[in-house]
Formats: sequence, C-alpha cells, structure tokens
Amino acid sequence: MASLSYRNNNPGNIRDGAFARSCPGYAGCGEKGFAKFTDWGFGVGALARLLRSSSYRDLSIHEIIARYAPASENDTGAYVQRVCQRAGVRPEDKISGPVVLCEVMAAMIVHEGWKP
Repeated sequence: MASLSYRNNNPGNIRDGAFARSCPGYAGCGEKGFAKFTDWGFGVGALARLLRSSSYRDLSIHEIIARYAPASENDTGAYVQRVCQRAGVRPEDKISGPVVLCEVMAAMIVHEGWKP
C-alpha cells in the first residue's frame, strides 16, 4: 500500500494549516491532519518553501528537525541522525545553498516514508 505522504502528494508530511493553505497546489486537508497537494511537485515545492521561510532559514539542521518533527511526536534525535547521514551534513550545519537544501529535503522525504 502506498504511504500516507504519497497518498497526500505531500512528501514532507507537512501538517495542514495556514502555511500549507498558502502554498500553490494545496488541495485540502488529507489523512491524519496532513495537507494534501494536487501533485507531488507541489508537495516538494511546499517543503522547499517551508525550509527557506524565515522560520527555518537561519537554523541548524538539528534545530530545523527539532522544530519540524518535535520530540513530543517523533524520535527527533534519530531523525537528525538519519538526515545528517543521508545528506552528508552535520547537525550544527545550516542549509548553505540549493545543493544542501536538495540533499536535506531528499533525506527528510525518505525519513517521512515516501513510498508509491
């Protein structure tokens, strides 16, 4: 069976809310309170837009993950470790440009369980 993120066209599992509603391709609230997008490209675009927003752009990878996937709902330490290992960055690194952004996003998408 396809993953939740796949069914919602939301590879980052962005929660439904004001931010998601402001993104191009927003298609409503999907399963389990996560945003639904009209296609995968809009879901990826929403994740990139979020990570480049003023709420995230000056944070370290550790701070990004802690904000994005709080310990109250996730094993944040394991999430940070997996993203850093897969993206080739350190927890204290910041997203320094488009290549690092893409690597971090790809690692987050894998961690969030994207599967057709």
